[in-house]
Amino acid sequence: MIRIILLTLLLTGCVTSLGSIDLDTPRNDTIAFGDSWCDNSPYNLLHKTYPQVMGINRDCLTGRKMVDRKTIPGMPKNEYTNIIIQLGGNDAIYKTNTDKFRSNLISLLTYDDARYICVLPHVKDGTDTSLYRDIMIQECPEYVDPATLKLQYQLDNVHLTYEGGVTLANELLRKL
Repeated sequence: MIRIILLTLLLTGCVTSLGSIDLDTPRNDTIAFGDSWCDNSPYNLLHKTYPQVMGINRDCLTGRKMVDRKTIPGMPKNEYTNIIIQLGGNDAIYKTNTDKFRSNLISLLTYDDARYICVLPHVKDGTDTSLYRDIMIQECPEYVDPATLKLQYQLDNVHLTYEGGVTLANELLRKL
């Protein structure tokens, strides 16, 4: 019951912070580049995504895979101080080529002089993400591991609940 009241207060704007997050302070120096964990997909219609909770920019698309990108499209180089790369879950689901995954990840990580923080792929629907997680652990200078956080997932066991997004946002903010 308390969760419902808190969520209602947050969504209606009566409360603007949750934990250590100040929702009214945008961070224009940071962007999240990811998939449906951070886009406006039907999975996220009823709550804010982790970039929205953090007050950061985002370039997110449902179904996006690392193997589909070598650059961050439309983003001028050196525009952001921090870039969060949250990809790999869809690559694991579709069993994409790990060599191409690694190559594209390295291309993204060397796109400009920003500080990169990766969010390791993690879903609870039975998909084995270990190959893609291992590559990101090897290549990413910094990372957050959702498997070590007590994230809450929606019924599909792939997408985060609002509470899960807040937990991830808090961990990412600690890194910034």
